[in-house]
Amino acid sequence: MPEKNAPAVESDRCEVCGGLLDEEDLFCCNCGTEVPFDETRAFQGSTNLTHCFTCEGCGASMSYDASSQALRCPFCGNEGLIQQRDHKAVRPNRVVPFAINREQAEQAMRAYLGRGFWRPSDLAETAAITAMVPVYVPYWVFQAKLHTYWTADTSKTPFGARGDWFPLFGEDKSQCEGLLVAASGALSQYETNSLSPFDLSAGVPPEDVDLDRVTVEQFGVVRKHARPLALRELDAFAEQQCRMV
Repeated sequence: MPEKNAPAVESDRCEVCGGLLDEEDLFCCNCGTEVPFDETRAFQGSTNLTHCFTCEGCGASMSYDASSQALRCPFCGNEGLIQQRDHKAVRPNRVVPFAINREQAEQAMRAYLGRGFWRPSDLAETAAITAMVPVYVPYWVFQAKLHTYWTADTSKTPFGARGDWFPLFGEDKSQCEGLLVAASGALSQYETNSLSPFDLSAGVPPEDVDLDRVTVEQFGVVRKHARPLALRELDAFAEQQCRMV
């Protein structure tokens, strides 16, 4: 990575609008121009996909099983898919393999269908599940060391105090690891939060997983846009840590 305070060089700016480019940017976030490939600058986590599709319905971008005969979006079911040839995408550093098989997934779905006041009582037993498609969903993973100074007021006044409140102050040093920020372009934050957290220790290099024979959603949120979301989560984490002091 370039030094934090290093001056921007020509290759670090968009050739169309002059906007600054992050090291893993595939497109300029200001004008949308594709970043030309440069071996001296190229983000080591990028790769070229030969069977990548974009859904016309929900806008999800994903790579498909190369042996699939009929293609359908696993998120919205739309068959209107646009193939992107030689599409450049962010390659994951680690992949957490699926923890359950199809049978377990079907049991979990039927249990879900059996809940709810407005659903027929026999829906879980009579529903016909015609297809289930496993999909790898992208996340950014952040870690940070936090040093927080805090102040507060308390009603627990010392003996002999004339007031009914007492000021407190202190500091907290903590570390946050494995903070997940969803990079899905198709799922909502509620849906991605429901999928996580994951056992990140189970993650393996992408070379150990046959990603060419499974549906993989591509990163819909670049890292520079994920950082503000991570900072918001870190603020909440720091506040929680200070409340426990």
